[in-house]
Amino acid sequence: MWSLQKKLPEARLRRSETQLSEDYISTERLLQVITALIPASLWPKPGESENPRKVYTYSMKAKCLKEFIDIHNKARDKKDPEHQKAKELFQFYLDIAAEAYQLYEKWKAHQGFKGTGLRAITRGDGREIVDVPDGIIFPIVASLSAVAKQTAQGWTIKPPKQFQDEEIIRAAKSVYQNIAMSNPWIMGKSQACHAALFQITSTYQKLSS
Repeated sequence: MWSLQKKLPEARLRRSETQLSEDYISTERLLQVITALIPASLWPKPGESENPRKVYTYSMKAKCLKEFIDIHNKARDKKDPEHQKAKELFQFYLDIAAEAYQLYEKWKAHQGFKGTGLRAITRGDGREIVDVPDGIIFPIVASLSAVAKQTAQGWTIKPPKQFQDEEIIRAAKSVYQNIAMSNPWIMGKSQACHAALFQITSTYQKLSS
């Protein structure tokens, strides 16, 4: 995505399976994260405008890629009945790409998970957080779609001032232990886990409005 490289010139998208270096960003993973961040107002699936069902974004990278291609094609085809909505959604992908990558990287090693005692998290020799499983990250990222804002500079993720990362981390720990039975895979694929975190973020957003 040219918009990602425009905002993050050092970023390099992985375009083939042979580019395995950590210097490359997985294009498919980036699309998974962006899909998880799509706000309800742009969500393309009928009947899910209030609480979009995004559990598939955690594990179905091929589906996220296919959806992106479909949106891109509809955005280019002015005769398509969904052209305008697809055009707006495609612009969201372009606007949010760099921020989506930065958010994912931030949560993968968020030091706010220190002291949570979650065994699935990888820690370094100094007990610093090295890697948080995607199953924990994706419900958190999806919840942030509630605070997506369209500005004059494009779409951005803008939590209200009173919203703190520590709040969503506490909530994530709770659903991880009580709903997902301390299993990252279950958490990533659980609609109940996604919905619980989305509800918290949505509540903060409504209170700030």
